[in-house]
Amino acid sequence: MDRQEAASGAPAQPGPQKEADSAARPRVFYGWWVVVSLAFLRFIGSGVGLGGRSLYVLPLQSTIGVSRASISSIFTASQLTIGLTGTLAGWLVDRFGARKVMVVCLLISAAGFYALAFANSLWMLIIIFSLPLGLTYNWAVTQPATAITNNWFERRKATALSLLNVGTGSGGLVIPVLALIIGELGWRWAAALSGAAFLAVALPVAALVRNNPEEMGLAPDGDERVTPPGARVGDRTAAPVLTGITLREALRGPLFWTMAAGCLCLMLAHGTITAHLVPMVVWKGATEALGAQLLTVHLLLGIPVVVVAARATDRFDGPRVLAVMAALACLGSLVFLEAEQEWGYWVAVSLLAPSGTPMWAILWAVLGRAYGRRHFNVIRGTIYGLLLTGSSPGPVLAGLSFDRSGSYGPWLWVSVGVALVSVVGFLGALRSQGR
Repeated sequence: MDRQEAASGAPAQPGPQKEADSAARPRVFYGWWVVVSLAFLRFIGSGVGLGGRSLYVLPLQSTIGVSRASISSIFTASQLTIGLTGTLAGWLVDRFGARKVMVVCLLISAAGFYALAFANSLWMLIIIFSLPLGLTYNWAVTQPATAITNNWFERRKATALSLLNVGTGSGGLVIPVLALIIGELGWRWAAALSGAAFLAVALPVAALVRNNPEEMGLAPDGDERVTPPGARVGDRTAAPVLTGITLREALRGPLFWTMAAGCLCLMLAHGTITAHLVPMVVWKGATEALGAQLLTVHLLLGIPVVVVAARATDRFDGPRVLAVMAALACLGSLVFLEAEQEWGYWVAVSLLAPSGTPMWAILWAVLGRAYGRRHFNVIRGTIYGLLLTGSSPGPVLAGLSFDRSGSYGPWLWVSVGVALVSVVGFLGALRSQGR
């Protein structure tokens, strides 16, 4: 009985308790193993899925016999489907847990690769790229992994999210293999083998991860766990202590909208070029093989960039780092527009690399710190939906640019302009932090 209890004669109210088992904690925090597992899932998923999409553009166009804008509509339809269901994805993760959502969607996505192998019309491609290889692929690889990583870390949030995205960037190592399979066996065999690889890796990874550290009796970052009032110390079933603002409160603040505006413009500038990178290189007079090499290096460059950017975000302001990335994307679009020799293409993809995968780690770190864990998934899903919906016309517009003028030049000028607007948006977010 403490002094207060003795003086009042009544038992003291229970309060949060810190578990005194720090000596028993493993040297390596289990959260890092979770991140490594999810990064490996993204490594395969990026290589055979998101990162390798550009390799399919010309073969699919040739097989189906449609225009460049029409074949690009499969990517627009995919982004639009994911974007319109962004908030729903966040709700499902909150309602059923990220791990359950991941496992179900992994199975559907793997089936989507096999369905792609038998596609023979544009409408079939639109359905496949919108649902199993769009919506459920996103819910299997992207959204749950971000939600889980956000739950496991607080102080090291940006670093953890950057390591997660290292998996996405390293997926570039798979692209040369995928390009070789498409060239030697055809895109149908490439799709079928991608499904097998995806399934073989995805399910074991899903079995290893856990939704949050509290499920294992741990706390974010490996700190001593704070047990809720009335719960028994060491009770792993006790609900985690979550704090944070609601979606409605986030929507009322300027940070949400300035970050959304900056990222949307950056996605239009960068994302469309990535989707059309191989066709753009061919338009310039180079080969598809060179386009595949550029795509590989473009993704791989994201690995060192995302690590450096995350450390800068942990130390400085995330919006300031994003503003620098947007400025580089503007310069990269301009270089690609004017490049006439191979070295110019390498410079362009190097300048564009920071605004790809690294952008997401910084965005989620900024929002996670500003809004907390309690409603993070719904807030994240909402802004993610807005970004994908708003940027979804990009691939089709780039394709129309080529169909009507025989050139990607007009769209590259648009990319330069929207990247400049992105810089302004992030500077606005820098001023609105804490408001």
